[in-house]
Amino acid sequence: MLRQEGKQLKDIQKWTNIIIANIFKWVDLTDVMGGVIKAAVFGLVVMSISCYHGFHTKGGAAGVVKATNDSVVKSVVSIFVLNYFLTTAFFGFDL
Repeated sequence: MLRQEGKQLKDIQKWTNIIIANIFKWVDLTDVMGGVIKAAVFGLVVMSISCYHGFHTKGGAAGVVKATNDSVVKSVVSIFVLNYFLTTAFFGFDL
C-alpha cells in the first residue's frame, strides 16, 4: 500500500516538474498581465453595478429580489461585452 502511494507521489511530482518547466514556453507575461487587469476591471464593474442597484432598492423583500436579479443580469452582460473589447485591446485581431 505504501509503495503504491509513493509511486503515485513520484508520478505527481514528475508531471508537476514537466508542467512547471514548460509553462514559460506556453504562457507569456502579457497573458498574465492581461488576465490580472481584466479581473480587476470585471470586479470594479460588478461592484459598481451591484452597489448602484443595492442603494436604489425599493419595495421591501420583493424589491431586493428584483434588484439582485437586475444586477446579476447586467453584470453578466457587461462582463461579456467588456471581455470582448478588453481582449481585442490587449491581444489585437489575431484571427
